[in-house]
Amino acid sequence: MGKHGPAAQIGAALASRLASLLALCPEDRRKVVVCGISAGFAALFGTPIAGCIFGIDRGTAAALGIVSLVAEAANTPLAASVMAIELFGPAVGPLAALACIVSLLMAGHRSVFGTQLLGTPRAGRCAVEAARS
Repeated sequence: MGKHGPAAQIGAALASRLASLLALCPEDRRKVVVCGISAGFAALFGTPIAGCIFGIDRGTAAALGIVSLVAEAANTPLAASVMAIELFGPAVGPLAALACIVSLLMAGHRSVFGTQLLGTPRAGRCAVEAARS
């Protein structure tokens, strides 16, 4: 499994032992073990954000990717966040809102719609050039 294999196993073992000591139910135990795996991954590579993403299941990650792409491409973070809640359930709502905001900030002032006019700038220091015909 590469370098992250042993680190993930050590993190899972420590988290499993903690779950045993706390006498957690099986559902909570699984969550704690996933957190331990993510912590081991993050500690090995020194990347705490990547460790958090490592713990997200593939279905949720795919949903966040789709929603953030729509938010960035169409400049509609609120509509994309609502779409995520409608399509994938309310549990993904806070993560979807965060993903939409981050993707929108990273995209700048670009859009897939060439005729879309920007009413107000997203940030005071961002200069927007007028579209040339």
